[in-house]
Amino acid sequence: MEINEDDKASSIANGITPFISLNRPLLTKEKYNQYADYNVHSSPSLPIWRRTLLIFISCIRSLIPLNTSEYNTSENVTSDKLISQSRDEKLSNRDKCQHIMHHFGRCMFNIFPFLRTLYTYKVKSCLFSDIIAGFTVGIMHVPQGMAYALVATLPPVYGLYTSFFPALVYFFLGTSRHISIGTMAVVSLLTGDFLDRVILEANFNEKQLGVNSTNITSQIMDKEKLRIDYATALAFTVGVIQFIMGLLRLGGLIRYFSVPMTSGFTVGVAVHVFTSQVKNVLGLKLPRFAGVFTIPLTYVAIFRNIQYANIPTLLLSGVCITILAVYKDWISPKVMKFSKIPIPVDLIIVILSTIVSYFLDLNGKYNVAIIGKVSKGIEHPKIPNISLMGAYIGDGFITAIIAISVSISLSRIFATRFHYKINTNKELIAFGVSNTISSFFHTFPASASLSRSAVLVSAGGRTQVSSLFSCLLLVLVLCFIGPLFYTVPTCCLSAIILVALKGMFLEAKDFITFWKFSLWDSLVWLLTFLCTVFLSVNYGLLLGVIVSALSVILRTQWPKLRTLGQTPNTEIYQDCKQYNNCTQYDQIKIIRYEGNLYYVCAEHFREAVYQQTGVNPVDIYARVNKYLNKIKAIEKSLCNYNLPETTDVESIQSVANLNTVNKGNRNLSDQDTLPDKSPNGHSELYKGQNLPESTSKKKNPLHHFLRKKPLTLEEKVKLEVKKKKITEKLRLVNQSLTFKFLIIDCSCWTFIDIVGADELKQVS
Repeated sequence: MEINEDDKASSIANGITPFISLNRPLLTKEKYNQYADYNVHSSPSLPIWRRTLLIFISCIRSLIPLNTSEYNTSENVTSDKLISQSRDEKLSNRDKCQHIMHHFGRCMFNIFPFLRTLYTYKVKSCLFSDIIAGFTVGIMHVPQGMAYALVATLPPVYGLYTSFFPALVYFFLGTSRHISIGTMAVVSLLTGDFLDRVILEANFNEKQLGVNSTNITSQIMDKEKLRIDYATALAFTVGVIQFIMGLLRLGGLIRYFSVPMTSGFTVGVAVHVFTSQVKNVLGLKLPRFAGVFTIPLTYVAIFRNIQYANIPTLLLSGVCITILAVYKDWISPKVMKFSKIPIPVDLIIVILSTIVSYFLDLNGKYNVAIIGKVSKGIEHPKIPNISLMGAYIGDGFITAIIAISVSISLSRIFATRFHYKINTNKELIAFGVSNTISSFFHTFPASASLSRSAVLVSAGGRTQVSSLFSCLLLVLVLCFIGPLFYTVPTCCLSAIILVALKGMFLEAKDFITFWKFSLWDSLVWLLTFLCTVFLSVNYGLLLGVIVSALSVILRTQWPKLRTLGQTPNTEIYQDCKQYNNCTQYDQIKIIRYEGNLYYVCAEHFREAVYQQTGVNPVDIYARVNKYLNKIKAIEKSLCNYNLPETTDVESIQSVANLNTVNKGNRNLSDQDTLPDKSPNGHSELYKGQNLPESTSKKKNPLHHFLRKKPLTLEEKVKLEVKKKKITEKLRLVNQSLTFKFLIIDCSCWTFIDIVGADELKQVS
């Protein structure tokens, strides 16, 4: 609202005084700074509430000025000023829109990293490489997906689902450019162990019920359907756990998985996977064991039934393993010198074995196991039955931790190699969303694979765009080629798995490196490996983490303590044991404790300081008290020598008679039995002396004197010599305290707790 000058003049002429004048200019940034008395280029000197109050008062004064001289002298708003003001408003609105769009774009780039990838994507230099790498990895997905589905005790088609859907979702949310998402040996093994345990409990419940199969639900009777339901529920649980960890920014928990523990666990898992495939290579039909001691029980069953091995299956497995091993160890390195595109030998083996199995009818004539029906197309999505995981949330947590630890480790390796950054928390969210959404499409938990990721890099893959072409190939296989894999021999897929485990077994070489470097690291590796192999995968992981933590605690429990001395002509203090030219001062001790001072190592700190200084206050206090008590006892004994000696015979006789009276009135016969002489043999005692009754009732004043005989001169000399020796020992103890000042170098400390503070007080 605005009052014109003509209206003002007419109002004043009519005697009407306007009370206020309303001018509503825009609160621009310059006005804001002017009102707040705030310099943009310097830090604010006033607190927030003061600046807010100044802004409010200044705005009120400018918008609603009182009828004072300020009103009469206010400037007129010209048309040029209105035009410039409207122009500033338009510019201000445009800046606001640009600011909002800028932050919106940054937010979208952070949530969906693929937008940044596409925004900066170089078609000419990257597209062809991503196409080649994508199809190459897609070809690997087919045999590995079906093979690792067998490890997870699921039909092969679900391995293809797990290779397709998680990789597709990860493309939109992942920050790593070079990892391949899908099936992986460790996660597949964990899934298989979990499903075996579930089926075992279901069979046990069925036996406990003792009813016919018609009275049991279809989920209990249809074991394959039950496995699929639990696998999808496990995938959903794993995804939710990973997503929550990402939201809570718990990506740093992966750091607690030490390299020795991870290496030992990986080799132990490789032994489990190898053992699970031996029976397929031999053509034996053996039950799967669940729980602890799985590997020993499996090998016992294998050797008991070794005579029933299927010879055609064994021969076919040997041929496949030989071809794969020879190609990957001898031929592939030479081929890679001439071409970056590797030959898909795994897929070639699957195709050739399928053709041989089909035309020779290996299943019908020689009883060679085949994978069976592979459904065509993609099944309809289904909501996972989350209620199944109520009692198995621990399995979901362990699987989630292992899957994300392996994946993030691979992501960091390739990010370091190709000089880009990954966000651990975003990776957690990406894997969580991938597993959660994929679980609706009948998948089991997915993770990154080292072998496929290495092939992706060697084939020239640049970005996650390559995963789109891998998914395209998998769609073609699922929709058109899947049923053709009906006659694929199971032993062929097991051979692919066994050869792929070579890289995991080679990590056993790390034990030698750890042994040379640190005994603690080698013990962590060995204990984790043994627990994983002989107990189970879950116990191996749990005990591995515990052993790793204990190794850190034990190493920090006994840190080194060094005595420092001054280097001549400098102000540098160094370890006196390492540098012989260091100078130490008699009255000053400088000690450096190379570790944190907390409750675990507090006692060691105190004892180490006492040992280095050679002064133990507790020991010295005990020794001094011991010597002082001995001196007091000697002085007390010497007091007996200073008492007046009694040599009078009559006095001694009177004392003896007093003792006799104190014992009570005796008969004369009793008195006759008294000795004729005193103990010293000086004279006879008086017999039958009648003493007053009051005297007999009095306490003997020399009772204490008679109980402790007076010292002889020889005994006195011995006590004085002993006293001098003890006094000399006290003097030596006093001389042992050579220093007066104790300086503790705390530069190595990062924290100290209350127990450490108490120990520090005791030392000081």
